Amino acid sequence: MKYRGKKQLLAGVCFAATLAAMPSLAQAKTEVTPYLEVAQVLDAQIKGGNDVLTYSSVAAGVDVSVTGKRAQAQVNYRYEHRFGWGKDAQDENIHSGLARAAYAVVPGVLSIDAGALATRTRSDIRGDAPGLLGRSNDNVTQVYSVYGGPTLSTNVGPVQVGAAYRLGYTAVKDNDFVPAPGQPRLGGYDDSIAHLATASAGMAPGDALPFGWTVGAAYAREDTGELDQRFESKGVSGGVVVPVTSTVALLGNVGYEDIQASQRAPLLDAGGNAVVDGRGRFVTDPASPRLLGYDFEGVYWDVGVGWKPSRRTSLEAHVGRRYGSWSYTGSFSWQTSESSAFQLGVYDQVQTFGQQLTDALATLPTSFTMQRNPLSQEFGGCTF
Repeated sequence: MKYRGKKQLLAGVCFAATLAAMPSLAQAKTEVTPYLEVAQVLDAQIKGGNDVLTYSSVAAGVDVSVTGKRAQAQVNYRYEHRFGWGKDAQDENIHSGLARAAYAVVPGVLSIDAGALATRTRSDIRGDAPGLLGRSNDNVTQVYSVYGGPTLSTNVGPVQVGAAYRLGYTAVKDNDFVPAPGQPRLGGYDDSIAHLATASAGMAPGDALPFGWTVGAAYAREDTGELDQRFESKGVSGGVVVPVTSTVALLGNVGYEDIQASQRAPLLDAGGNAVVDGRGRFVTDPASPRLLGYDFEGVYWDVGVGWKPSRRTSLEAHVGRRYGSWSYTGSFSWQTSESSAFQLGVYDQVQTFGQQLTDALATLPTSFTMQRNPLSQEFGGCTF
């Protein structure tokens, strides 16, 4: 792999203004900060060539924060148009943003949650992965994802009851990547609609029994446009927590799940090659039977230990059998101070691209800090 050094010069100006609070939204404190940026960028190689890229950039964005007893939300959105200078820098539109919101319909019992993401990423893992995403690159594409749904959490006597439903939509822009000679076309993601429904009931240790227990059920389905792909997962599970000391507990889980992933075949031309549409995606053969890509049904289990010496530190480690093989999972969390923390997770899951994005959005709090690249203004995968 060949690495090339680059230097980038950026000159620009930024204008921003903050609007007054709006108490009409359920007596919530609302802050709206729109801004405008104008920049001139020169991107040149330090060595290994004389490739120079120049473009002008005009961007407009808005940062919104809502804090109230019932409503909490944060929205950070930025639209940028780049005017390319020369054949290597084409005009392009860039959307980047992150949003998360929650509204308590019945405080402490029923809430509505939603989230959204707009970003850019690499289209094909075999192509270039520009760090700044500044160059006009055929292997860079726009990604959008949004989800929403209700969450219920209540008590029936000593039993804690929870349920949730989530509807998600994920879309990827045109796939213009052209593979090198001899490499097959892998197709593109297109768009998908995903459903997730969960329900659970349980008791904490000591409420009525010396151990804690939980039972739950889940159903997930995602339908993807290209090749009529379908992912479906359903299952039930149960778990126990047995305290050994005030800081150590033994853990056990068992469940049953049924997972299937399938698709139809691509349409073939007279030469036996897959037909591709104008966006670089395979054309589905509607007459083809549904083909299984993954099929698993069976029981899974794991045992483990949990350690929580303080409110700021916790550790879990599990070992068991899942998906027909040994499975090792765990987590570690350490709140180092009021403003910083360290988290480590080891997981073993069968999941789709759309589910990964909506799951990540769902775990994001309604107040976060955007980390943008100071040169390209793209935000990365770490949001705090």
